[in-house]
Amino acid sequence: MLIKLYHVPVVQLLLTNNKFSLRSFNYHLTITGRVQGVGFRWSVYQLAQQAGIEGIVMNKNDGSVYCELQGPIEIVKQLIFKIKTGPTPYARINKVKIIEGSLQNYHHSFQITH
Repeated sequence: MLIKLYHVPVVQLLLTNNKFSLRSFNYHLTITGRVQGVGFRWSVYQLAQQAGIEGIVMNKNDGSVYCELQGPIEIVKQLIFKIKTGPTPYARINKVKIIEGSLQNYHHSFQITH
């Protein structure tokens, strides 16, 4: 007997004013400091996977790291807080620039890109 297993994305529900919310938000972050060569992207990737956040994280030529985070606002805010405090002990965060973006189709995944 062959059993197929399918990946089913975790749906995050937020309880706000006694109502569940599935509304997603998209934020673009540019992080400067000692953020390349210290496992920063991998740490952000793991945190995003654990939280069920969609998006990307990538190194930029100027030495910064860029990421797009998409998901329920409270969960995205928690991830941004963890990024600001440094997701790896080897990173040193100087500045995190945050702008709101438009919703994207990340195919229910979070990826490290180049």
